[in-house]
Amino acid sequence: MEELSGIQLNDKRLDKRSKEVLSALSKNPSQSIPSAFSSWSELCAAYQFINNKKVTPEKIIAPHINSTIERIKQHQTVLMPQDTTELNYASHHKKQGIGPIHTEKAKGMLLHPTLALTTDKVCLGIIDDYSWYRESISGKKDHKNKPIEDKESYRWLLSYRACDEIAQQSPDTRIINIADREGDIYEFFQETADKRKDCKAHWIIRSAQNRLLEASENGEPSKLWEHVKAETSVAEIEFEIKERDSSDKRKVKQEIKYKRVQIKCPKTKNFEPVELTIVIATEIDPPEGNKGIEWILLTSLDISTAEEALEVVDFYLCRWQIEIYFKVLKSGCSIEKRQFVHEHNLNVCIRLYMIIAWRILYLTMLSRSHPEVSCDAVFEVCEWQSVYAVVKKGVLPKKAPSVGDMMTMIAQLGGYIKKPNSNPGVKTIWLGFQRMHDFALAWSSFQTLQGEELNE
Repeated sequence: MEELSGIQLNDKRLDKRSKEVLSALSKNPSQSIPSAFSSWSELCAAYQFINNKKVTPEKIIAPHINSTIERIKQHQTVLMPQDTTELNYASHHKKQGIGPIHTEKAKGMLLHPTLALTTDKVCLGIIDDYSWYRESISGKKDHKNKPIEDKESYRWLLSYRACDEIAQQSPDTRIINIADREGDIYEFFQETADKRKDCKAHWIIRSAQNRLLEASENGEPSKLWEHVKAETSVAEIEFEIKERDSSDKRKVKQEIKYKRVQIKCPKTKNFEPVELTIVIATEIDPPEGNKGIEWILLTSLDISTAEEALEVVDFYLCRWQIEIYFKVLKSGCSIEKRQFVHEHNLNVCIRLYMIIAWRILYLTMLSRSHPEVSCDAVFEVCEWQSVYAVVKKGVLPKKAPSVGDMMTMIAQLGGYIKKPNSNPGVKTIWLGFQRMHDFALAWSSFQTLQGEELNE
């Protein structure tokens, strides 16, 4: 696959094998590894590749990250959401490199990737793949007094630094790191406030703590949320959401407020006050018995207009794409079912499937944002022709269909029923991909046989 075109394993045979293994696994991502290979020798070669000490997780993901950076440079604004997911291996008692996740008995590891997204939610790739496992679940005693480097929360800062490193290389691209409430850490704010570091990347974080402001107009300290909620609304937005545990939708109307504020440093830390912008989106007249939807967002971006405040809200909502990515990785690629015992092998396997999960998400969102693009830009001829023949049951067109039409046909192979004004989800797409690869293989085989008959 092209994502590994720049791989450097210091062995040309291993470089070639990496592409073959990734290609084979991508054709049936949710099934077992043996089912991805057509012969015993191919399967043994794949296991030997994963077991080879020259093949490290860092070297597997590196060429994909480099390709992602090149894609990033082609856009004016790129969003980089980060988040943590648990990989549960509780039933894999002999597995190495795992530890307690939410309880001492539940064993697994934690994965904290950072994705790169366009503003219309097309995933350009992975830019950081931080992972770790716990030796034990530590208590909260003296936790606040520990340096950030000794806390698990340091991962949020490491992600931002990875984003800033790319921002330094991409002066024509505005890069914005996005985190949920776990990222509400004073050291995170301080990172960009420190002028000596000359940070280029921005950030948007959902507020978790109603922090003290440095000073109010009357000299009394005030709380962040109440201070900004007292401001005048600058805009309103409307949208529909699905009710929890229901297919019903309801309309939501929110008012937008924002203000530049100065946050007081917590007593347990020794930093200067930090200046940042807070944006609040609060639901107007929520249904009776419903708390209403509210987002309180902190950002390093300097906002001066209602349009810029609305943009911050829109950018934060793109964070949901990383949740979809986790769904593809766990359910679509069955990453928690992989049986590798050794830590090295498991981590190499995870990186291979991280790239596969990215491609599924990339094609899903590309078909929504740019449905008119010809599918031959991302699919082989045997893939689109075989899918068209099976789904449409008609004469093949002279021109390849659009990527939007192609992804709909693939989803139909996975059980999607086409409806007006709806898009297929990632589940029907990854199921459809598996059938597409089988059809494409048969299509190529039949064409080869026909060619041999014509030459006789």
